[in-house]
Amino acid sequence: MRKENSRKKWPLWAYNIMQGITAPAVLPPFLLYQAVRKKYRSQICGRLGIRLPAVRPSMRHGMDQRPLWFHCLSYGEVKSSAGLVKQLANDLSGRVPLHLTASTATGCKAVAEMAGRIGASWGVLPFDLLPVVKRVVDALNPRCFVLMETDIWPNLIWYLSGKDLPVLLVNGSISERAAARLSLLPWAADFLYGNFSSLLMQSDHDRNRLLQLGIPAEKVSSPGNLKFDMGLTPLPNGDHRELYPLTGPCSREFTLVAGSTHHGEESILAQLFLKVSDGHGPFRMVVAPRDPARAHAVQKIFLRYGLDAALWSDLTPEQAEHNKVVVIDVLGLLQRLYCLADLAFVGGTMVPVGGHNLLEPAAIGVPVIYGQYVESIKEAADALVEQGGGFMVKDPEELFRVVQRLRENETARRNAGISAMDLVQKNNGITKRYADIIKEYLK
Repeated sequence: MRKENSRKKWPLWAYNIMQGITAPAVLPPFLLYQAVRKKYRSQICGRLGIRLPAVRPSMRHGMDQRPLWFHCLSYGEVKSSAGLVKQLANDLSGRVPLHLTASTATGCKAVAEMAGRIGASWGVLPFDLLPVVKRVVDALNPRCFVLMETDIWPNLIWYLSGKDLPVLLVNGSISERAAARLSLLPWAADFLYGNFSSLLMQSDHDRNRLLQLGIPAEKVSSPGNLKFDMGLTPLPNGDHRELYPLTGPCSREFTLVAGSTHHGEESILAQLFLKVSDGHGPFRMVVAPRDPARAHAVQKIFLRYGLDAALWSDLTPEQAEHNKVVVIDVLGLLQRLYCLADLAFVGGTMVPVGGHNLLEPAAIGVPVIYGQYVESIKEAADALVEQGGGFMVKDPEELFRVVQRLRENETARRNAGISAMDLVQKNNGITKRYADIIKEYLK
């Protein structure tokens, strides 16, 4: 008996009936919207299953040519999975093809680049319409499906499981809020998580929440958080050219890099800049919005506070001397910018978003400051505070006090950076742990 037949299927039937009722009204305008947006246009054929994935064959003849399918939702998940995907590519060494997918435009661009580096095929995740899912899965014929962190689509998961294929969630997390919502519907947790072969969670907190929702203990484990093991190191001397002109004479200024910021946080940072720079010596702030498309709006926020803010793409060496606030309007620079920071602030934490990757700056020895909204990154936030490498602030006034104290006390700042780096280094090896588990399902 196939796995899907052993589970209650009525939620899946209801899900597909609702799709059938709403699709005629929703799908045409949605596809039109995607067609007129350049960044989505190239994805439409793949998402509808019109353009089927072409998997690069294994280099060894006679081996099973079915691929390991590895999916990431967006750019952030692709970045977090890079070490694991590289480890799998090296370990499998041509015996098993890899096929990478993503859902968003930025994610697709990132997986395309990663696939090119490791010799894998790539594509876009199909829409979760059952006929489309069947067409793509049957054409791809994967031997295993690995989902990175999130992006659970019921038809895809149920259909893969129904074909007796291993379906793994890696680096998974479930917030306290999400678990509370699922508990209100007794069937919901089983509907979403019950067809996974293994649920590999970031922390014991995540594991325990799934157990409390009724997921069988033998399916759930907590190998750790892949973001603790991202292989980040300080930039070697001479490797700063990409960040010029920030590495010119202005690099001697005390620099705070604010990464992955959201609406509501930039005004807090503008007020912080005014207070910190008021008679306290040279100070520079580099702000990288979570969505680079917001960069112009973020620049205007700082300008409204009377600050000379420049966009990264417009910055010249002369402007770098004058503009003490730089707003990043491109993807892919944040990790390298942290290498130039004296302090880091990680966004999505002063507004109710849940936080972003605290370990990028920590891994290169930069003290990390963040707000109280850390639900999505609680394990890392707590560990950094306990280790002495992170500082949780409850409001803008406390943010100012912490920044000012660390700015004035170089010894405290250096010790905090060392503690932050030690935390990440102590957790090295998580990537190999995940890779070994995945390989067991390929035997």
